[in-house]
Amino acid sequence: MAIELFLKGKKSRSSAPSPESQRLTHDFRSVKNLEDCIRVMQSTGLMSRTGVSDSSASVILQICNSLRKDGMELEPNLVGRAAVSVMSGNLTAGRAAVMFSRKDTDFARFVEQADRSRDAGNYPEAQYNYWRALQLYPSHPAYIVQYAHCLKETGLMEDAFVNYVDAFRFGAHAVDVQQHAEFTAGRSGHGDVGHLFLANSSTDARQHELTIRDIKTGVLAFHLEEPSVTRVAAYLCKYATREALMSALAQEARFLSAHRDLLLLLKETAGEIQ
Repeated sequence: MAIELFLKGKKSRSSAPSPESQRLTHDFRSVKNLEDCIRVMQSTGLMSRTGVSDSSASVILQICNSLRKDGMELEPNLVGRAAVSVMSGNLTAGRAAVMFSRKDTDFARFVEQADRSRDAGNYPEAQYNYWRALQLYPSHPAYIVQYAHCLKETGLMEDAFVNYVDAFRFGAHAVDVQQHAEFTAGRSGHGDVGHLFLANSSTDARQHELTIRDIKTGVLAFHLEEPSVTRVAAYLCKYATREALMSALAQEARFLSAHRDLLLLLKETAGEIQ
């Protein structure tokens, strides 16, 4: 309902903003961090249980533009970054990152520094600044590609490989990344990876393909440790979806050892709970 009322208030350029659109914009004026932004998105209905949709992202973008027109800079940047972090799927997150980053001054500064270093052949410096930009919008497909290029140029082949795959998962075209991914995979011992770049006929399925973030989050939750890049690459090659990875992690011996005490406690108290 909040989305429909907001858009209704934006129908005519000459008409004044509706009370609903004014209220939504006002709710975001006092945000101080990403958690504040997400809380407002949830309370206003812009974020559902599964995340922020494309239509909600369009509304949030208009809110960001309204805040900028009022002379605010920090708040719309925070709102945009928060929206991208909770999008409902990989492809929607990629589109949102491109959309929200266009007017983010911090992101633009990091990218400008990275581009300048890359053009000068200073790939370690370029890599660092692309990394800084991606801390703000981690699903931006074009700059994941640029980051991966720099990793490759500095000899970090396995890191480059997983980032080329990530770029594709967030919407980069296969023609822009597959050859680079196959080269870096071969140089880091991962063999044929062409199957990772076969476009899935189901858009919904592509939304939930496995990403680096999924693997790191899953391994930390299931095994209580940070995965090495070699392990990330192996999981990317073996499992297509988050569900498949989570099922596999739960069956590995590391899960039992990491949660031994908890599992014993649950076993001992199972009878009492029943």
